[in-house]
Amino acid sequence: MAATLASNRNPTDRNADATVHIAQLDEKVTDALLWELMVQAAPVRHVYIPRNRITGDHFGYGFCEFHTPLDALYAAKVLNWTHLYTKPIRISQSTVDRRNQDIGANLFIGNLVDEVDEKLLHDAFSAFGPLVEAPFIMRDPNTNQSKRYGFVKYSCFEHSDAAIAAMNGQYVCNTPITVQYAFKKDSDKRERHGSQAERILAAKGAEARRTAELENKLRPHTHFSDKPPKRISAESQLRPPAPYPGYPPGGYAAYPSHHPDYHAQPQVPNWARAPPQQYASVPPVGEFAHRGMAETSHIGWSTNRQFGSRTHTGRMPPYPQQQAPRARAPRPVPDEAAPVYRNEK
Repeated sequence: MAATLASNRNPTDRNADATVHIAQLDEKVTDALLWELMVQAAPVRHVYIPRNRITGDHFGYGFCEFHTPLDALYAAKVLNWTHLYTKPIRISQSTVDRRNQDIGANLFIGNLVDEVDEKLLHDAFSAFGPLVEAPFIMRDPNTNQSKRYGFVKYSCFEHSDAAIAAMNGQYVCNTPITVQYAFKKDSDKRERHGSQAERILAAKGAEARRTAELENKLRPHTHFSDKPPKRISAESQLRPPAPYPGYPPGGYAAYPSHHPDYHAQPQVPNWARAPPQQYASVPPVGEFAHRGMAETSHIGWSTNRQFGSRTHTGRMPPYPQQQAPRARAPRPVPDEAAPVYRNEK
């Protein structure tokens, strides 16, 4: 089972943004049954139902933690008012900012008939704005009979004012209802919500929340290791790096000091250049000038000559044709009949 059925788990360890609060649970609802219901909406991480340590009975509510806040919001919208053992459950997102959201935009709805339930109130009053909590109808704990009044809580006074202006005196199930601000619980003077002081405090709180959200958006990114490292294969390590755009694959490596300098293109770094190669044509002038000319044979070409094996075009010269030896004049023979002059004493 992917989720954890832990009734003794500390609720403070959960992710509040991804947790929903389930109220009005029947006494026969168990952790496994609640997990089976919640998993129909999204994958469940933990299910927690507080229980009495002595009797083992739960207190009529529980918590379900999902993996993401979006899953929790979807489950609250889809599974809200689902009947378990003929009893509708109330599902709302459990956030740590519940006190900040309770700004005082609480409405009292009176003169409700028995046919009106929480789902009908939710469908009627959620049209004016999002509700902080699910609507609540006071009922008898023994008979579950409605006491004919309930409460609705909004997140801002603009939505509650619109609901009062539109719904007060309207007919619901053929009976006119009364909609007004509810009394404060901690007030001895029977003061109602919606006073000017509450509106000023609510406006300041909304401005502070907007400022905090803006600061979080402008905060620099510090999670540099969120993305897993890229695996480098052995083939990619042996492969030479790709050249810069606009340069040949081999680079200008034949004459590194004479490659054209384009101002519109960046210089090629050393690591992108090809290794130096042998000279394929005439060597630089003056490098072999001190060695002088090599002796040649009668055919005009010799393998012992410096750079005699290559021409200026870098190709081998054609083998010269063999020439016939020159005819030499015969050596003159002295004539025996000719007088010989000798120095005689």
